[in-house]
Amino acid sequence: MTKLKEKNAEDEFKRVKTFMASMDWFNLTLSQKEAYLKDKRLSQTEKTILECSILIRENKFLEIISILEALKPQNILVESQRCYVLGVCLNSSGRSHHSVPYFLKACEILREHDLKNYEFNVLVQLFYVYLNIKMTKHLPEMLDRMQELLGLNEKDHISYLRCRFNFHVIQEDYELAKVHLLALEKVKDKMHAGQFVSHLVDKFIYYLKIDQFAKCEKTLDELKERRRYKVTESFVFMQALLSHYMYRKPIYLYDDQFQKFSLLFLQLKVIQMLESGNKAEAGKYWLELTKINPEVYRDFMDYKGDKCLFSLCLSLYKKEKDINLSELFKGSLQPREKILLETLSKSSTPVMKEILYLKIWGVAVAAKDDLSKLSMMISRIKRKTGIEIKSIKGSYTINIKTEKKKKAS
Repeated sequence: MTKLKEKNAEDEFKRVKTFMASMDWFNLTLSQKEAYLKDKRLSQTEKTILECSILIRENKFLEIISILEALKPQNILVESQRCYVLGVCLNSSGRSHHSVPYFLKACEILREHDLKNYEFNVLVQLFYVYLNIKMTKHLPEMLDRMQELLGLNEKDHISYLRCRFNFHVIQEDYELAKVHLLALEKVKDKMHAGQFVSHLVDKFIYYLKIDQFAKCEKTLDELKERRRYKVTESFVFMQALLSHYMYRKPIYLYDDQFQKFSLLFLQLKVIQMLESGNKAEAGKYWLELTKINPEVYRDFMDYKGDKCLFSLCLSLYKKEKDINLSELFKGSLQPREKILLETLSKSSTPVMKEILYLKIWGVAVAAKDDLSKLSMMISRIKRKTGIEIKSIKGSYTINIKTEKKKKAS
């Protein structure tokens, strides 16, 4: 940077020094940040951006985005913070791709003005955006620049260590990831609240990748202790899908819980519809996922992303069943009962009652009594064969433990 540029950058910073101090995200308490809102040295624009950064704690992302998109700061450094806060909100509300230009603009401004600490914080956010949207080619560059900017701040070193850990996880270098995880565990008492929650989420993902599901549960229990986090959409999502994958627990969720988080919402709805045997509805939600990321969500149930809760739950409904019913058919089963068993045995998902009825009787369900007739048939088959047939959300699924039978014989 030339001397003239350095002087201009210094002057620019002096004009908004108090505001920039108020935008320290990690070393100020909430009450300290709120105190800046009463500081007369801050302009109304600066106070608006500061207030938006505080509102992030309440997950009011859409409200913040609306306010900041309409704001036009005169000072270039104030603009950098508008872009930063806007980027965080876009990313947090599931619009990660849209956040990238804002983070890049903030980085450019802050690098020009040699504000290393501020640039570092933006780079950390940008690193996780690239990580989440699978633009991994940018990650080494991010890590190199972060390392250049590192000073003596202990919490910045923790953030950098977290990024290194996540880089090794995404590269599937789990041995190196484990080394970084152990290092992070040693300094977790020194993390600020936000870092600690993020660290636990990172740890959960790591254990998920290496099939340590009991440790995933334990990590969720740690997250549950953070009162503010356990009511977030992310926590509800993680808990619901992990329980579904491990214990086949039904997914009972209200749609409006996730309306602000389209990706989580759509993933949940796909699994929820597959669980109930409604492939047609699952396909509609899958199509919406394809619109968000066609590289990852290709043809129906053809997922090309990395291993995650969604992909694990999806795998439950992609496995073709290998059930031999020939021994059972030697008994006193009626033709329609055989059709029912064959239909259930060949389906990788539960089969909706209406579809099953149409398959067996050749006509659509016309009244509740029709479904009662189906239910009575299920009961008869259970008595005759001992097969476990479960009713799940208006559907039926079959469970024949072939492995146990083979061992017993």
